[in-house]
Amino acid sequence: MSSLRADFIGKGYVLLKGVLSDSMLADLREATDRLLDMRTQGVFDDYRYQCLLDPKVFHRSYIDFLNLETLHLASADILDCAKFDFGALACLLGSIDPKLCIWHQDFAPHDPDYETLLAGAGTFLQYNCALYDDASLWIVEGSHDRSRTEAETDYASGFNGFEFISDMDDCTRIDEDAPAGMPGCMNVRLSAGDCLLYDSMLWHAATYEPDVKRATLHGGFRQPGLSEEMKAHRWGLDHNDSLLDPGYLGELGPYFGPQLERFLELKKMFPKGALD
Repeated sequence: MSSLRADFIGKGYVLLKGVLSDSMLADLREATDRLLDMRTQGVFDDYRYQCLLDPKVFHRSYIDFLNLETLHLASADILDCAKFDFGALACLLGSIDPKLCIWHQDFAPHDPDYETLLAGAGTFLQYNCALYDDASLWIVEGSHDRSRTEAETDYASGFNGFEFISDMDDCTRIDEDAPAGMPGCMNVRLSAGDCLLYDSMLWHAATYEPDVKRATLHGGFRQPGLSEEMKAHRWGLDHNDSLLDPGYLGELGPYFGPQLERFLELKKMFPKGALD
């Protein structure tokens, strides 16, 4: 087993420093500035743009990013396979007001796939690739492959009934140190150009600071066959309907080309994604 895969399975994440070149950063910032302008103009009101390959916002730099060799080689190492399935590409943005994305795992114990997902470390990953310095994310290292502790459950339950992304003032009434009060947590600080690859079953939370410019690319990969096996691995398939007619994307590149072909096969099999 490679050291990178061992680290990922053991801790639930690996950090790739300086993956994005200065020129790629400049192109991606130009692309995502359009998203921030659109949000300011009221075109959408959210903390992320879910489908960066939508023709309304498409920019050629997204294809360049999706063919980034360093990211793919690291993902292949972690997933222990040369080819893997593409999930989606979104952009995580900031907020006009202080907010907290409350502590969660992407799937909860009541989900029928929960135990299988805990046992699946090293078969799927998500990534956050920062275009600007980004200290939004908080995680609990090593929480991705085990049951929740009583202390973790007790802390998270203090926010039951809160919106997934809630006003920070409301959250600090529960815990003035939120999100730092979660037992065993740590803040992940990304410099511009860094990529964090992580298991979505980690406990994680995120802060949204209105005075901090944020544009962090967010997507993921999974081993082939997982989408056919369980609903939890069909995330992304219910989005990106425009990709059914992908001619507008132009040249797809050596990595994303085969991944898109596979994505479209899965989308036809499971058009409702995780709802199928």
